[in-house]
Amino acid sequence: MSSIRILLIEDEVRWQAILMEALDRAFEDHSVCLVEDYATARKKIQAESFDLISIDLALDIKDLESVDLPGMLLLREIRNSSRNSSSGLIILSARTTAQRVREALKDYKVFDFLDKLEYLESAYLEAAQCAVREALLEKAESLRNQSFKFSVTYDNERFLRGQLNGPGTQTLYRAGPNSTVAFDEFARRADNLNTTLWQGHTGEWRKEARKLGDGLYLSLVANADLLKGLTTALTLTNQRPANLTFEFIGPVEGLSCPFELLRGSDYLAMDHVILRRTERQARIGVAEPFAKFVESLVRKREAMRILVVGSSGNGTVPAAEEEAERLADFFEAKLDQLAIPHYVTRMIGQAATCKDLRETLKNGYHLFHYAGHGDYDEGLPEGSPLILADGNFTASDLRMALREVDLRLAFLSCCLGARTAAQVGRGDFHGFFHALLESGVPTTIGYRWEVEDDSALQLATDFYSELFRSFCPGRALLRARQSRSVNSDEKRDDPTWASPVLLMEG
Repeated sequence: MSSIRILLIEDEVRWQAILMEALDRAFEDHSVCLVEDYATARKKIQAESFDLISIDLALDIKDLESVDLPGMLLLREIRNSSRNSSSGLIILSARTTAQRVREALKDYKVFDFLDKLEYLESAYLEAAQCAVREALLEKAESLRNQSFKFSVTYDNERFLRGQLNGPGTQTLYRAGPNSTVAFDEFARRADNLNTTLWQGHTGEWRKEARKLGDGLYLSLVANADLLKGLTTALTLTNQRPANLTFEFIGPVEGLSCPFELLRGSDYLAMDHVILRRTERQARIGVAEPFAKFVESLVRKREAMRILVVGSSGNGTVPAAEEEAERLADFFEAKLDQLAIPHYVTRMIGQAATCKDLRETLKNGYHLFHYAGHGDYDEGLPEGSPLILADGNFTASDLRMALREVDLRLAFLSCCLGARTAAQVGRGDFHGFFHALLESGVPTTIGYRWEVEDDSALQLATDFYSELFRSFCPGRALLRARQSRSVNSDEKRDDPTWASPVLLMEG
C-alpha cells in the first residue's frame, strides 16, 4: 500500500536535518524527496505527485523585501499543476511578512505558515499531519467527482436495467425482454465452492470459479442494452479502471449471487470496485460518503470510535487475537499520524464475551472489526454465530445490540460472514449482512467462504491502509484484492481476494 509522499524544499543543511527528523516522527510509513533549489523543485512538482510539500520561501535569496521569493513562485506552480493542486502545503521560513502570510493562506490554500525564528517541533508535526489529512480528504472528493458508476438492477428472475453515472454522463439502459437468469443456481454453486476449499481442491475451486464468472457475465451481456452500457463504462474508464464501480441492486436474498466472480477477459473485481446495494437501500438513497463522515468528525472535533474484537473462540482460530491486536495498534498509529481524534476499544481473548460485547456495542462506535471464528446456520440463518470466549453471538444478537447506534462500517473478518440464505426459514434474517442492514449500517464487509488466518490478516491490513488514504471503502477493498492476488505466494490460488463481499449504500 502507498506511503505518505513528501517533498521537502529546504536549502539550509541544518534545517534539512531538523525537518527530516521531525517528519520521521510525524509519519511511520513515508518517503521524503529533499530538494535544495527552485529549479529542481519545479521539475519535481511537474513530474511527481506528493501528499505534503514543505517549503522554505527564500532558497538562498537574502533580500528580505523581495516580493517574488522562490518559495512564493513555487506556490503558484503547485496550485496550477495537475499533479499537486490538492497537495498539503506548509511553509517554514524566516522570510515572513504579513502580506506573504495572507497571500499564502488565502490564494494558495497553504495549511500553515510557520516562522523559523519561533520554531517548535510539535507545531511543525501537527501542521504536517493536519495538512496531509486535509490533502487526502480533498483528493478523495476529487476522485469521487471523477468516478463512474454502472448500476445494474435485478430481481429474483432477471436483470432489469442499468444506469451509468459519472462526469457529464447520466444514461439509463432499459433492459428489454430477456431470458430468465438462474440466480438461485449461481448462488448454490457459489456456496458449494466452500466445500471445495476446505477439502483442499484448489484447482477445482479455480475452475468452477471461472465457470461461474463466465456464466454470470454472459447472462448480463445477453441483453443488448446492458452490453452497450457496460461497454461504454469500460471505454470511459479504460485509462483509469479503478474509477469505475459496478453496483448491483436487488433483493436481500440476491446477496448470495457471486457478482465478485464476474469475468470478461478477467475478473472485473481485479480492476474495478464491485459493491452491492439492496432494494431497500436504493429507496432510502445514498449514505454520506466515508470521507465526508471523517471530515464532519474532524470539523466537530469528535473522536472516531473504533471497536476491535478478537476471539479464538473454541481455540480453532488462534491468529484472530493477533489480528485484533495488530489492527488496534494500526488504528492508533494511523489516526495519530493523520491527526484524527480517535478512541480504540479492544476486546480480545477472554475479554471477548457475549455479555460484554452486547453492552459495549450499545455505547456507540463508528467502526467495528471482528476477527475470529464464524459459522453459518443453514436452517436458521439469524442464528449464525460469531464464536466468542463464552459462547455464540448470533446475527440476531448483533441486530439487537446495534439498535439506535450510529455504526458506519462493520468488517466481519471470519469464515462465512457474508453468507446469505435464499430463505430465512423460520427466522427473520437471511444472515449477518441482513441483520447489519436492518440495523442501518451503511457499509459492511464479510467473507463469502472460509479464509486462511494469515490471508485474512493481510487483506484486512491492506484494506484499512488504503481506507485511511483514499477514504473510500470500495477503492480500499479493490486495492486489497489486487494486493492478495499479486503479492501473496499463492496468488490466485488463494481465494481470499475473491471472498470479500461489500454491501454499501454509497
